[in-house]
Amino acid sequence: MTSSSQTYSSESGFTAIELLITLFIAAVFIISGYQLYSAVMSDGTSARNQAKAGNIAYEYLNNYATAVPGTCSVNTDSPTPPTDSGVPNISITVNTTCPYGDGATLSRIEVIVNYGSAVPQAGVSSVIYAAQ
Repeated sequence: MTSSSQTYSSESGFTAIELLITLFIAAVFIISGYQLYSAVMSDGTSARNQAKAGNIAYEYLNNYATAVPGTCSVNTDSPTPPTDSGVPNISITVNTTCPYGDGATLSRIEVIVNYGSAVPQAGVSSVIYAAQ
């Protein structure tokens, strides 16, 4: 009787192709995660700057509203922005107008805060009507 012995390999593992596919899929996930992280960080910075600019506009609006003279007069002012605001390239414009004509007791005060290095700059505007 002839006996032929066959040996079967019991080694198991990944082939090179399986490892390459796994590495490719992992790379796709890592790149996608980094892009998501970058987008979240950029949006967070933008929202923080907008909130700070809004707070600055509100502060200037209240300061100008309490300093309104007895009668309305048209005026445009560019006060010096705070240096410790944390908002890049900030500029402030305050416009006082008389919606009911010169000499009225009601003034419309608008504060515009522009910031950032993009063209056009991002901005926040706040308006109040003040009477004396």
